[in-house]
Amino acid sequence: MSARRRILVFEYLLADAAAWAAASSSMQCEAAAMLAALVQDLQRIDEIQPVVLMATESAARLESRGCWDSRTEILTSDRSPTDWLRSPTLDPSSFDASMIIAPESGGILVSLLKTLQSGDWTRTRSLNVSWQLAETCSDKFQTYHWLNSHGIRTSETKTIDQASAELLCARSHCDLSFTNDMASSPADCCIVKPRDGVGSDQIFLVPMCADEFLRMRQSSDATDSWVLQPFVPGIACSIGFIGGGSTGSAQILPVGQQRIRQVDRRLYYDGGQIPCAAELQSAAMEVAQSLVTALGEFWGCVGADIVVCPADRGAAVAHVIEINPRLCTSYVGYRALSEINLAEFWIQSNPRRALRWKQMPIRFDCLGNLSQADVL
Repeated sequence: MSARRRILVFEYLLADAAAWAAASSSMQCEAAAMLAALVQDLQRIDEIQPVVLMATESAARLESRGCWDSRTEILTSDRSPTDWLRSPTLDPSSFDASMIIAPESGGILVSLLKTLQSGDWTRTRSLNVSWQLAETCSDKFQTYHWLNSHGIRTSETKTIDQASAELLCARSHCDLSFTNDMASSPADCCIVKPRDGVGSDQIFLVPMCADEFLRMRQSSDATDSWVLQPFVPGIACSIGFIGGGSTGSAQILPVGQQRIRQVDRRLYYDGGQIPCAAELQSAAMEVAQSLVTALGEFWGCVGADIVVCPADRGAAVAHVIEINPRLCTSYVGYRALSEINLAEFWIQSNPRRALRWKQMPIRFDCLGNLSQADVL
């Protein structure tokens, strides 16, 4: 039997004790769910040896949960992942590939990918998107311009500074109410969120009519850390993609429907259901095809948050809201729906094998808990 290929895997929060301590409990649960799901799938591939980097405290915390078996090698470190990756005593050639999960905020994902895709690490295959693509998608203002340049429908975006964001968020909410129901979505309001935000972190719904938004001039300050977008009424959905690199176009995963809730003018992601209702599929798949063309060749996983909304006449249309250049929590739903091992498909161990999906909708919450959904 030939030696197994060693794949370095880590989730940033679980690999950095300080980042874990600063994260919310929901982010911690999402981190553990994504890492456990990915490692369990890697363990099912005979020729793969998962090697997981974790902070010492995280390793002790997850060991008792049975998240993986003895096939997985655990490396513990009390240094930050960046320092560990740059250690002069570490030999990158001891790994055949790397797969990481990290947030876009604060330049974390881009910084880690730059390390793993340069210097001695270039001899180790990176199974994530390029740091250049991650850099574009990590900045919501850059993403807006990128989508426009490819003719993909999106929500107009302007940057604002911290003081402006605080003033807008302090406005009276005027009984604004948001649900996933198109008919009850609010009008004359905007979304305020961090320019490099991740998940549903600090997303605010604020009253602002269209004319007021149009009158606002785009700031010339490149350091603006917030963005302002008109609220797009409709059904919140998401689409996943697995890149094929130079072997072919990215694979489009089934369209999912997101659950979004509002608490005190803030919007929160509350999981979702895969696949979404049939009547949403057509508009969503049209924009998915446009994104595949625009993304071109890439490795790794990408997610897109979209809103499907009714047109005045004719079919529904979809707006792309954000692009996530990383593995998302929806992976736990996709792997439950898939009839083949998604991690094996991701690393292209068998690139000719087709994706197949079970005929049963899967519902999952933001913590990665699964249940079978009602038939759509």
